Amino acid sequence: EALAPLIDVGLTKKQIRLLSQERDLPSWDKPQAACLASRFPTGTAINDDALRQVDRAEAALLALGFCGHRVRHHESLARVELQSHDWGKIGDRDLRDRMVSALKSAGYKHVTLDLAGYQPAGQNQ
Repeated sequence: EALAPLIDVGLTKKQIRLLSQERDLPSWDKPQAACLASRFPTGTAINDDALRQVDRAEAALLALGFCGHRVRHHESLARVELQSHDWGKIGDRDLRDRMVSALKSAGYKHVTLDLAGYQPAGQNQ
């Protein structure tokens, strides 16, 4: 069982970020980082290779300037979810080509963009 002392004392994520900012902690505005297992549809068998594949794909998108995105793993298909602030970048053909190349280099055969955008893991089905 994981311990959650900040939750135990009743602090919300927003309050924790505010307290961290007030104390000048460098991580106060760091994007959330959910477990890589949340990138797989419920009931999907997960192995180390698939986790590394997702990790490589998300790292490649981060290197291309995307922030807060998710790569949802569907075997040979990568379903990319972007934050609303990154949608404008998709109009750049060269960037799209680099995205596709990077995700194929990570091991995906097909790359898709989810028009619903980023969805928290609980809504990933």
